[in-house]
Amino acid sequence: MDRAEWHLEIPPLKKPAFDGYDFPSKEIFIRPEWKKQARQICAENRASFIIGNLGWGLFERSWNLRGFENLLVDMVNEPDFVEETMDRLMNLYLSFVEYTADLPIDGILFGDDWGDQRGIIIGPKRWRKFLKPRWAKIYEAVHAHGKYVLHHSCGSVAEIMPDIIEIGIDVLESVQPEAAGMNPYELKKKWGDDIVFWGCLGSQSTLPFGGPDDIRREVQRLKAEMGRNGGYILAPAKPLQPGTPTENAVAVLEAFLEQ
Repeated sequence: MDRAEWHLEIPPLKKPAFDGYDFPSKEIFIRPEWKKQARQICAENRASFIIGNLGWGLFERSWNLRGFENLLVDMVNEPDFVEETMDRLMNLYLSFVEYTADLPIDGILFGDDWGDQRGIIIGPKRWRKFLKPRWAKIYEAVHAHGKYVLHHSCGSVAEIMPDIIEIGIDVLESVQPEAAGMNPYELKKKWGDDIVFWGCLGSQSTLPFGGPDDIRREVQRLKAEMGRNGGYILAPAKPLQPGTPTENAVAVLEAFLEQ
């Protein structure tokens, strides 16, 4: 069955300016009853590692505002506008951290797809200019509350691994082994003492195109090599995709349950 993909028809900001645009305040995203509900969930799962998920981040939301192609052009032609956009979004996320971090949770998960299959979408230089310093402040706020920072990014982030460790990511998800430079075993050798990897089971290779025995062997290898001395969360790089053979989906569940 075909699946409809999310896409942006018309961006809210037609031009690289906030004139006439009512930038949202934190209050419209926060409802008092949510905190009570969250505390109840935490109380019922005290034995679990509990994560607060704050969803898409600075890069995702900035192109949601301007449109993907427009934002990439803005980074070259209108860098001051992009800086303002990132600052506005950063301040919004800092308020989300303050709201979330007083819950009895262990970490906060962010999502911002910095990479495609080849590398950093906007290139390492512009990532360091527009995103790195602002994410550093957000992660610092999380750590100030004694929580772990977990961050999801699709694609290859190999070019900025030293940077993301420097600014405080504790756990990197989803680690797509098919993306350039994202061989999980090489990442473990280079960075395994400094960061936890979450994912690594190939959702573009082993899961759809291997067989059940291939899946079991890869799960065993991930457990043995990635899990050595800790620092690994076993998981598929992506949720099981449409088209994954049923026998492969069963093999994933069985292999995981055996662990």
